[in-house]
Amino acid sequence: MGLAATTRRLDAERARAHRDLRTAVAQALRDGMTQRTAAAQLGRTQAEVNRLARESPARTPTGERRRWMTARDAREAATRELRDGDEDFALRVILQARDDLRRLSDPDDIAEWAVTPLPIPDPRFDAFLGAMAARGLAEHDPSAPGWARTEPLPEPWYPAELASLRRRADREAPADLRRLGIMLTENDLVTA
Repeated sequence: MGLAATTRRLDAERARAHRDLRTAVAQALRDGMTQRTAAAQLGRTQAEVNRLARESPARTPTGERRRWMTARDAREAATRELRDGDEDFALRVILQARDDLRRLSDPDDIAEWAVTPLPIPDPRFDAFLGAMAARGLAEHDPSAPGWARTEPLPEPWYPAELASLRRRADREAPADLRRLGIMLTENDLVTA
């Protein structure tokens, strides 16, 4: 094996190890562990745990600039939009990340997309991101990560405000979304 091939292999292995660490940190925090406890469990500093929980690298394992959204990017963007009061755009950024996932074919890129995000503070949008991740990842591999398997919302959520659209969602919501209490139709999930 030549030097260039060895370097590419080592870069890819480092990227995978870093991705695994980010996933472990985010999953610990999603499960309710404090940063201090997660740091102690993982043998890292609390500052490093904080950084790992929030970072989403801008480059692929081969060093190329990434031009697609990950679940973590969608989480950050949706959280920002919700803070600004724009629920419609928060839904759209999650759909954009799902569309980006659908276009991926490299297993490392798909794994990078699926790195565990911190929860979105609004449980409706967190469940929606999990549902879109589970759907998108099923197109690549039937097993979605644990964070994508969300619990049903305490009451049905109708993102549409018009009564006619709500009635249509009652009739046409797909089973996986209906089970979670997300009342949207397949047509609502289509992006331009």
